[in-house]
Amino acid sequence: MPTPAPSATATGLPDFSAIDLTVAPEPPAALSQAPDEKAAAEIAEYFVRLYPYTVVTRNLTPFRDISYNDCGFCNRTIERLQGYDAKGVRSEGGAIVVHEAVAEELSNDYYIVRTTISEDASRDVGADGTVLREDPGSTDVTYVVDVKWHDGEWFVMTLTNG
Repeated sequence: MPTPAPSATATGLPDFSAIDLTVAPEPPAALSQAPDEKAAAEIAEYFVRLYPYTVVTRNLTPFRDISYNDCGFCNRTIERLQGYDAKGVRSEGGAIVVHEAVAEELSNDYYIVRTTISEDASRDVGADGTVLREDPGSTDVTYVVDVKWHDGEWFVMTLTNG
């Protein structure tokens, strides 16, 4: 799946200006393909890129569709965003560029995917305009995404710092 390759800025972070977080990332063809390492890497990359779209738009449907029902990271994210909605909190920024996604099959149709990403600055703003959380962004961070092919579908099992 092609991802824009932004150039680095003076801060060392990529230029995220070409990424529109109000538009969902294109689902990869791998969603309907039999499991292998290439497909697993594409699924993990899609999930990582889907995260900031979900946070900014609060469209939970694509995120839920690919999240396994007991994925702790996924469930915590959904609960946090639902709480934000109830309080009128909005989220801004946080675009992600995936530099690399490398998959390894751990067991039958279960893959561990190491992703290296850069993330744009982000913040959460309360209904009254108060900045509740601010993050300056980061570069070359590793996340591990566990994905599984189950009953003809891909699911994200968990995401952890790598």
